[in-house]
Amino acid sequence: SKKAIDELPEEIKKRIYLLCAEASPLPFKDNTIDYIFSLDVFEHISDYELKSLVKEMCRVLKSGGNFIVY
Repeated sequence: SKKAIDELPEEIKKRIYLLCAEASPLPFKDNTIDYIFSLDVFEHISDYELKSLVKEMCRVLKSGGNFIVY
C-alpha cells in the first residue's frame, strides 16, 4: 500500500492515512471514516467476531461512507 501511495500525486497522497490496528475497538471516533476496505478478512473470523467487527466498522464510518468488502 505504501509503495502504491508513493506513486500518487501529492494532492491525493496527503489525504490518505494508513493504519494497522486491532479491529475491535477501532482507534477512531464515531462517524469519522470515509472509506473502509476489508480485504480477505471475514472468512477468517468467527460469526461472533464478525458481528462485533461489522458493528465497530459501522460505528466509525461516516453517514454516506463506503464499506468495501473483498
